[in-house]
Amino acid sequence: MNQANFSSNQCPECGGRLLFAADGRSRQCERCNHKIAVVRQRESPQELMRMQQFSGEETGFANVRTAGVRELLRQGTAAAKAGDKDEAFHYLSWVLCTDSSETQQAQAWLWLSQVYDEPADKRSCLEQVLAFDPTHGVARRGLALLDGRLQAKDVINPDQISQTASEEPEPTKAEQFVCPQCAGKLQFLADGVTLRCGFCGFEQEVGRQAAKPKQSQFGEGAFEQDFSAALAQAKGHLSPVQMRTFQCNGCAVEFVLAPEAITLTCPYCDSTYVTETAASQQIIPPHAVIPFRVTHEQAEKRIRGWLKESGVERPRISPIVGIYLPLWTFDVGGEIRWGGQIKQGDNWVPISGNHLAFSNDVPVPASKKLNSD
Repeated sequence: MNQANFSSNQCPECGGRLLFAADGRSRQCERCNHKIAVVRQRESPQELMRMQQFSGEETGFANVRTAGVRELLRQGTAAAKAGDKDEAFHYLSWVLCTDSSETQQAQAWLWLSQVYDEPADKRSCLEQVLAFDPTHGVARRGLALLDGRLQAKDVINPDQISQTASEEPEPTKAEQFVCPQCAGKLQFLADGVTLRCGFCGFEQEVGRQAAKPKQSQFGEGAFEQDFSAALAQAKGHLSPVQMRTFQCNGCAVEFVLAPEAITLTCPYCDSTYVTETAASQQIIPPHAVIPFRVTHEQAEKRIRGWLKESGVERPRISPIVGIYLPLWTFDVGGEIRWGGQIKQGDNWVPISGNHLAFSNDVPVPASKKLNSD
């Protein structure tokens, strides 16, 4: 079948009359059946949006039944996957002009983003998808690629990631901060940005070269990344590693042990154990450590104050041990649309509005044994 912008109604082969085919995408000679494809200029996404506004009117397009819309969407999707952009555009743009559901329109816009070649047109299509579904992962990933926040070479198929478990427990990794004056151990202060030596009192800000290695994994804000972009890359799908864990018989708390640990004391109930009963489990390693909000001295002072208020005289406090709790942190944002009616005199008047909400670093417990409090 030839493809041309043929304006005459005469067949170039036999001179017969050309008639439009039922789908409107070609013209066929009534004498020799010669076909000529009708080349259609693709409308821009903005023009498609204007066409979409009239989809609710009683037109031939709008009256396409549900089964017909599904078939149009199926054929358009198949054509887009096959790389036939003209055919894909024909069916997908038709879906937008029908009385299709929001889910179907979002899917049509998503595949239309594969039809257009210009980045601006692709962006318009993906933004339309997010207008119907703000959490659409594929559309958000596409915008991340267009913005440069995600590289195409880093995109992976999560269904093809091999989950390989380590046979032996991996050694516990830690980053140690050493005092440049006396080689003592530096510890975080409650401000989260200052390290202090427990021997000579030397203090150093975390950002300084002497106190922090170049590629530290520790500190607030470490590894914060776009959720959709991270899921599209291998680093967003962490494989659990084998680690030694121990469950206290007294309080049932479970924590990770270093490979060389022989004896231990439970930081919750002060029970003492040897590690013969330690087991190995698959655990996702942390990406970052959030420093303690209070210092050791402040914690002890608060405990003594609480005991004094409770009537305990001369309390003997065991050494305070800091515990890190596993957490996921998320930045959550979106638009909340609301509507209702208010009474004005004898009449009820409809009102509506929207509210933009954003919460930074919302903590979500990563342990089944911890509640939200």
